[in-house]
Amino acid sequence: MCAKYVPVDKLIEFIQQNAVEIEPEEPPPPPPPPDEPGVFKLVWPTEYKVVTQWYGVSRHVYEQFGLPGHEGLDMRAPNGSNVFAAAAGRVYRVDNQGNYGIQVRIEHERPEGKFKTIYAHLQEPRVAVNDDVSAGELVGLADNTGFSSGAHLHFTLKLEGIGPDSFMPHDIINPVPYFRELWPGEGWQVVVGGNLRSKPRVADDTLIRYLAPSPTVQALDFANDWWKIALDDGTTGWFWEPGYKLAAV
Repeated sequence: MCAKYVPVDKLIEFIQQNAVEIEPEEPPPPPPPPDEPGVFKLVWPTEYKVVTQWYGVSRHVYEQFGLPGHEGLDMRAPNGSNVFAAAAGRVYRVDNQGNYGIQVRIEHERPEGKFKTIYAHLQEPRVAVNDDVSAGELVGLADNTGFSSGAHLHFTLKLEGIGPDSFMPHDIINPVPYFRELWPGEGWQVVVGGNLRSKPRVADDTLIRYLAPSPTVQALDFANDWWKIALDDGTTGWFWEPGYKLAAV
């Protein structure tokens, strides 16, 4: 049997005519950053990092429900889009009732206490009670169930036992400082004036001065509904911020 030889120029021509460009594979998304020691942080629970309604606002709407304002964050989440766990924990409730409609609730044991997150107005849950979930794991699909006027995710954060130290009832707290995407932010504008204090409490010896609306301030720290802020002149102090007094710039 004789060997079959192909001229080099013919081989090159064949390769060039039949070459196929292979698209590089998309690298997998990076895992969510781990919690910092002693600091409870949340990963964004929707595919769109947009807040459509802030915590504490629209007080006239929510007073009919016995609340002093919007008790969580509304986030952009089109109908059927993915909703993810904001932190590792265990599912303790999945049901369809009340203003929240179809909802998933997860508890998170941390050194600072037991946190709870609520994912409301869902189309359907993708977890069951007693499931252990990791941060960023799919827990449901977004929709418009319950008391809602359009598809979105309503997200509520609770800290068990905080009681009267929170602006809201039922242990509800402001989730803004727990999201890396929102805190400390590029700056916050004072939209409702209030007193600037040396400590996060109301007392005559803590008063620095009254802070009128309009200045832009920087967020430094928080303690429940009190935010430590810095003014342009270098003054720092604590400002009571139940969600509606400062607006993100």
